This record gives sequence, C-alpha cells and structure tokens, in this order.
Amino acid sequence: MRRQADAGFTLIEALVAMAVLALGAVSLLSASEGHTRRITDLSDRVAARWAAEYRLSELRAGCQRRPQHWKSMASTLTSP
Repeated sequence: MRRQADAGFTLIEALVAMAVLALGAVSLLSASEGHTRRITDLSDRVAARWAAEYRLSELRAGCQRRPQHWKSMASTLTSP
C-alpha cells in the first residue's frame, strides 16, 4: 500500500499544529491579561494623582474646605 502525495495531513501533523495554535492562544491570553492589569493600575494612579493635585491646589490657595459630614465622622471615630 503506497501513500499518495496529496493524501493530506497525518494525525501527528494535525496534533502538532493544534498544539502550536494552543500555545499561541495561551500566550496571547496571558499577554492580554497582563496588559489589562497594567491599564487598571494606571487608571488608579491617575485618579489618585488628580485627587492629590486637587488637594494641593486647595492648600496652596488657602481653601480648607471640607464637607460637614467629616466632622461628624471624626467625632464618632474618636469617641469611646
């Protein structure tokens, strides 16, 4: 029994191809997850920086504006 030249792929070739594709997919998903984590961390840093810059601007301008409920919260935290 002779094999024809255009018989197609063997089982081993198909398995190797699927393994290579699976490895590529796992690598792509891992890179995507890492990128998403970095973007989330970056957005948290940006929000923190904006809040800090806003507070520093208030201090430089001499505005000591704080919401009224902060005083009530502080008194409940310090009372025994």
